[in-house]
Amino acid sequence: AVTLGTGAFVAIVAAEVVLNLYAGHLLAAAAEAAERRTSYAACRSTTSAMWDFVGDDDDALWNDEETEEDAEPARDFVELAAVLGAGRATRVAIAMAWFANLVLILGNYLVVMARSLRTATALSGCPVLTSLAISCFVVLCLAQLPTLAQLGQGAAQLSFAAVAAILGICAWYTPPGPPPVGPSESSPFAAAAAITTITFAMISAKLFLNVRREMDDTRESRKMLRLGVGAFTVVYMLTVFGAGRTPPRFLLDAVPADAPAGRVAAALLFIHVAVSYAINQQVLARSIEYALGRGELSRAKWTALSALLTLSSLIIAVLLPVFSDLVSLIGALTSAPLGFALPALCYAAATREDETKRHRVGVAVLVVLTVVVTVMGAVGALERIVDAWSKQVRHIGGARGFLCREQVVTEP
Repeated sequence: AVTLGTGAFVAIVAAEVVLNLYAGHLLAAAAEAAERRTSYAACRSTTSAMWDFVGDDDDALWNDEETEEDAEPARDFVELAAVLGAGRATRVAIAMAWFANLVLILGNYLVVMARSLRTATALSGCPVLTSLAISCFVVLCLAQLPTLAQLGQGAAQLSFAAVAAILGICAWYTPPGPPPVGPSESSPFAAAAAITTITFAMISAKLFLNVRREMDDTRESRKMLRLGVGAFTVVYMLTVFGAGRTPPRFLLDAVPADAPAGRVAAALLFIHVAVSYAINQQVLARSIEYALGRGELSRAKWTALSALLTLSSLIIAVLLPVFSDLVSLIGALTSAPLGFALPALCYAAATREDETKRHRVGVAVLVVLTVVVTVMGAVGALERIVDAWSKQVRHIGGARGFLCREQVVTEP
């Protein structure tokens, strides 16, 4: 909001709401088409086997009741594209965007957990690496829960309650006032990077298929999407317009360092992000399990996979330790493709044999918009990261300083 200005920010958020709902509608339609296709194939296979068994001259007693079983919903974009029979290039593009986003997201969560831990507790020695090690141990333990359901509704409710408490504490210490009316950046690349950051915050399609898979009635998925996008947008706008004219780069920086409430907020943020990490890590691990095509992994292999994912998160957290820079990069490279282009491509694959070609213009608009925003946003994000790295090197100097001292973000 500071980069774009109030008016442009509100307009872009409104556009993001429309785009997210439209992309979600396309994705739901593609998922339903995939389930119909799977059910039809299973029905044909069963019927053929029955005819082979009874023979052409035998009298078969047919049951008029529905024999078709509900197909299992796709768990993610990769599986959906495979069921829809998408082309090789489409499947590769979807897999790259999907896996890159989740890997970077896990690194981002680890950065936040470690920073929260350093705020909540006094760590001696090398606090940055110590906090990262403790965070890795926590998420590795949580990763041993192999399904979202095993996390339980209690964990999700605790996570949401933690967010509400954190926002309340930070709002208490934040001077009131809306963001600046005019933009603070004139570069179109910086503006594009800011837009992709909004997309990162508001993206709804990424976990839509995973949540839909665990719903009792998948027909309610569109309603769930509308309610989710609407509720998040309200909270998002209230948070932005309550953050003052000079909001911090990291949420906990809004609270004075010596305030006891800051430690409470940091502990709650650690809990919330740990739950979020567990959800996304489980989604990524299941996607890799499906891609391997060897069935359900054993407990030992699941532990090894979760350890490997935790290690990759640690490497990202060490190389990109500044939260705002990592968010900017994730938003630029993967959020727009996941939120807009991938639902459009899946819908196109699901309807490629339809003569009506509904939503053809909408699909094209989403893909073109994604390409433009991704390229320009990536340039802006990389410019920001290179600038931040050069300032950090001058500020701390040496490998030990980079690994052990807090990364002080200096404004341009």
